Amino acid sequence: MSAFDVDGGGIEVDLGLTIAQVIVPLEGEALDSATAELVDAPESATALALRAAYVPQATVPGYETAASAEYPRLVKPLDGPVLSFADQPAESMLWPWLVDNSLDGIGTGWSLWYSTDHAALHSDSGLFAATAPTPLGPYTSVGRIYRDDVSGAGHQCETPSIIWNPITSLWHIYYQLAGVTGTASNQVTLMATAPAGGLLDPAQWTRYGVVIDAYDPAIPGALVHQGYLRPMRYAGGWYGWNLLGGTFGGTQQQRSMDGISWTPAGRTAYQGPLINQSIAGFDPTTWIMKHTLCSVLEWRGRPWWIGGVTGEAAGTETAPPMALAVAPLSPTLSRITAPLKEITPPIQGWETASAVDGLGNAARWNGRTFIPYRSLTKVGAFSIMEVI
Repeated sequence: MSAFDVDGGGIEVDLGLTIAQVIVPLEGEALDSATAELVDAPESATALALRAAYVPQATVPGYETAASAEYPRLVKPLDGPVLSFADQPAESMLWPWLVDNSLDGIGTGWSLWYSTDHAALHSDSGLFAATAPTPLGPYTSVGRIYRDDVSGAGHQCETPSIIWNPITSLWHIYYQLAGVTGTASNQVTLMATAPAGGLLDPAQWTRYGVVIDAYDPAIPGALVHQGYLRPMRYAGGWYGWNLLGGTFGGTQQQRSMDGISWTPAGRTAYQGPLINQSIAGFDPTTWIMKHTLCSVLEWRGRPWWIGGVTGEAAGTETAPPMALAVAPLSPTLSRITAPLKEITPPIQGWETASAVDGLGNAARWNGRTFIPYRSLTKVGAFSIMEVI
């Protein structure tokens, strides 16, 4: 394996390293450029120079070891599901998303949103909700709230991510559609809005249109998928992660000032042997950090990534076994700053052997942080985990 000396200092850098195996002290466009070179053109002169410029991640000042960093844990505070397939009308269940209905100053209680899971017919697809007095349930189905039926809008309306925008006083719901007329990518992210008090009223939702499409067709996978957006508001800004391509395309970070206009901020470099080597059963040739099955949250004053680590599989699918893991993030949420640590909680009696096969967002209630999850596949059930 070839290597060369860096600036005559006697430091050798393995030219076979991927971006996931080196520290990338860059943000925004610079990180995007570095990622593109290392992933798309690993033998290019620029890629080789980039490898030479970086040092192994474990030697960077401020980089924490798994032993030195304090990590959050996941527990299951309930002994059963909060919403089962039999207790709701959708033909399948995917993408659980917790919403505090009171954020708009009018609503009360909580809602658990979800969608169908790759519905074969557009008429069967849609965004559904169930309500409860607290995040822990019990939940009562209120049915389908939204489906994008605009002519030429595409099909398979799924994956709802909901955020209250205090600037515009509107609820934003982000979702994906396939085959939208006039878009570059086959699957794109769209948005609809509802006024305060209108969160659970189907008549109050208004389609805004496409907000994320392929911005550079040359990027592998860009024309395949630009959906599955996981947005959040953090430190005064809007951040999001969406799928970039299908099974092997990866994930890109998005940033926004208003939750409407999104700008790509680079592909996320959250995979590779250095990052995942502490996960039991990890296979460096196929395992990735699954951004379509993750939450980004603030815990004890810093941002963290919690999500699934599993073999490569399309979209929100997993290649069992899947581990749940956690790692701290940089201030701009663009890279992890310490090794992943596995925090998979014990399997409960009602769950399958794979336990968690879908993960939702993180939501705060009474000083506690909860994350919804799915078990028993697309005709199974949702329940709740707590971050402690």
